[in-house]
Amino acid sequence: MKDCTISKSVYKLILISSLSLSILLLSTPLFAQTQTNFSGVWAFDISKSNAGEGGSFLYNNIIHTIKHNTVSISIEETIIRQGSDNVVSTEFFNLDGKEQIEKKDYGTTKKLANWSQDKKILTLTTIITADSKDYRGDATYTLSDNGGILTVKTLFKNPNGESTVIQVFNKK
Repeated sequence: MKDCTISKSVYKLILISSLSLSILLLSTPLFAQTQTNFSGVWAFDISKSNAGEGGSFLYNNIIHTIKHNTVSISIEETIIRQGSDNVVSTEFFNLDGKEQIEKKDYGTTKKLANWSQDKKILTLTTIITADSKDYRGDATYTLSDNGGILTVKTLFKNPNGESTVIQVFNKK
């Protein structure tokens, strides 16, 4: 009889532990944060932007086309120039938390993407090493509550100092 009572106690403990673990595992996705999606076509708003102390924007007609999914983000920048060809460049970042390293003629480029804890802010870091000197840009992407305004605040660091540039884009 005593063995049967112990078995029932052990059975109850296992049952309670299993149920508790199941509830915990099933509720975990409810607490997981969904990352902000920056996808869209964005028009530069020079009136709300800030080129930083002593800085200025060379162009005011800039379009960012962002393609963003759970594993990567690409930012195509089109600078529309009057009377000349448009300038188009694309930056690509993996969102797996691993550093990307690209060897170029001028040196090495390292790229890294990091999310804030709440997955609302994405920081894209680019470090270019050329002639044994580092040139770093940390671009922080945030969306307005209504999703219509994208703000990119970039802290640039180079051997000559630091500067911060704030670019504001409106969703098209």
